[in-house]
Amino acid sequence: MLYDGHSAQHTALEISAHGPTFSLAVRETVAKSPAAKKLAALVKGWQRKLPKNPEDLWGWMTKQKAETIRGLLAVCVAMTVDMVQINGATAKPASAQLAQAIKLNMAEHWEATADGYFTRVPKKHLLAELGDALKPNTRKQVEGMKRDMMAKTLAGELKGKRWLPDVLKAG
Repeated sequence: MLYDGHSAQHTALEISAHGPTFSLAVRETVAKSPAAKKLAALVKGWQRKLPKNPEDLWGWMTKQKAETIRGLLAVCVAMTVDMVQINGATAKPASAQLAQAIKLNMAEHWEATADGYFTRVPKKHLLAELGDALKPNTRKQVEGMKRDMMAKTLAGELKGKRWLPDVLKAG
């Protein structure tokens, strides 16, 4: 994953993993996220640090401090994490455990938008999920709105407030 285009024929050290496979719509959204951009920058940083030839990787690794190796392995593992739930699927059992272990707070990486969330979730579910996040008068207004107007209103009302749907809350 760090050596594009190279395979086991280039080295005796082969650790293989694959990243998550998302639908095109999810993949495009994820790729634009601040978290994905940060991970991509970390990967590029490691690609610059590693020897150009994969054949030299083992020798390079034997000369590194344990902290450097842990950092490299952490980035490799991060590239394989998939906690995305699509179309109401149940979360993978270890997702909550992993989120708690790494102290994941999705409010640092994601914000609900009209197009990205509020138009995609049924109104009844949204209103239940929003709970006390809305002012009572806003809730009343939203209940009578059509989907697009409701989505824009909710996005405006919650912008910058770090609100998360239940599916994105750790634990």
